[in-house]
Amino acid sequence: MITRKEMAKYLLTASENTGYTPPACTTPTFNDVPCSHPYAAWIYELVRRDITAGCSSSPPNYCPDNPVTRQQMVVFIQRTNLVPEPPACGGGNPSGFADVPNASTFCPWINKAISTGLTVGCATGPPALFCPGDNVGRQAMATFIRKEFALPFIAVGP
Repeated sequence: MITRKEMAKYLLTASENTGYTPPACTTPTFNDVPCSHPYAAWIYELVRRDITAGCSSSPPNYCPDNPVTRQQMVVFIQRTNLVPEPPACGGGNPSGFADVPNASTFCPWINKAISTGLTVGCATGPPALFCPGDNVGRQAMATFIRKEFALPFIAVGP
């Protein structure tokens, strides 16, 4: 399972390069991420780039130890890669997944992820499922990053 703090570092490293280091935190905006937090610079760089506003606004928290869900990941990764906000779902633009309501704020991003080949969902069905609330594991995270940032596949092992 990938946490929100780990995801911040993975996304910025993939979008910039392996030697990238974000600017140090000087003024924390989340109650649960002081500047002394080991991932503070990575988290606050996502905030600076308008990729995330945290997990709650009152009080302002980021929830660094919470797992990242599939629906959150498609938004995080596409926003990091500067994908413009897609059109809302509904009417002629349904999600296509039995478990993603058209009214969901994640629906447009999930549709975009499908249309660009970032993911095909978790089950082709019928009915087709996206599993929006499932946690993202390391293997899925690596696949999302490799596909979204067009990174080469490197086989490891015998």
